[in-house]
Amino acid sequence: MRSHFLFILGTAVVLVAEACADERQLEFIRRLQERGFHDVVVEYVESIRSRGNVADDVKTTADFWIGNSLLAGAELVPELERRDEQLQRARASLERFVRENPEHERAAEAQMDQARILIERGRVALLESESPRNESRKLEYRDKARSFYETARQSFTDAQSRFQTEFKKFPAFIPEEQKRQREAKSAAQVSAMQAQLHLGLVEYEYAQTYDKSSSEFKKSLQEAVAIFERVRIQYR
Repeated sequence: MRSHFLFILGTAVVLVAEACADERQLEFIRRLQERGFHDVVVEYVESIRSRGNVADDVKTTADFWIGNSLLAGAELVPELERRDEQLQRARASLERFVRENPEHERAAEAQMDQARILIERGRVALLESESPRNESRKLEYRDKARSFYETARQSFTDAQSRFQTEFKKFPAFIPEEQKRQREAKSAAQVSAMQAQLHLGLVEYEYAQTYDKSSSEFKKSLQEAVAIFERVRIQYR
C-alpha cells in the first residue's frame, strides 16, 4: 500500500512539473531507489516511458532503470524460481539498453549489472542444488551455477580492461579547478577496482560449487585470495 501511495504521489509531482520534467522524473527515480522501492521504480518507469511528455533521458534510460531495479529487488524474492525469473527479466532489459545505447555513459554500468545478475543466478542454482527435493539433480545445478560464474568472470575481466583503458586516457595530473575531469578520472579508477573485486567474488562463489574437500575448491579459494590481495596492493 505504501509503495502504491508513493507511486501515485510521484506521478502527480511529475505531471505538475512538466517544465522541469527531465530533472523531476530522474530525481524521483533516484529517490525511490535510494529508499529501496525497487518494485515501484519498475512500475513507474514502465508507466511513463510511452507518454508524450516524458523526458528524453528517461526514455533513453528506461530499460537501464528497469533492469537495475529488478536486479536490486531480486534478493527480496523468497521463491528461488521467481527470483531467477526476475533476474532473467533484469538481464533482458539491461541487454536491450546496452544494445540500443552502446555509447551511453551508463552502458558500462549496465554491463557490470549484467555480470552481477549472472552471479545472482549462480547463487540461485547453487541453492537449488542444496535443496533436498533436488538431490537427484544436484550435479546438474552445480554445473549450471559454474556456467553462470564462468560467464560472469569473463564479463568482469572485459569490464576491468575497459575501465583501465579509460583511466589511462587521463593525464597523470589534473588541476583542482578541472573538477569534472578529476571526478571522471576518479570514477574510472573506482570502476576498475570494483570490476577486479567482483572477479575475486566470482572465484569465491565458484569455489562453493565444489565439495570443500576437493582440490578445485581449494584452488578457487586461493585464486580469490590472490585477486583480493592484488586489489589491496594496487589501490591501498
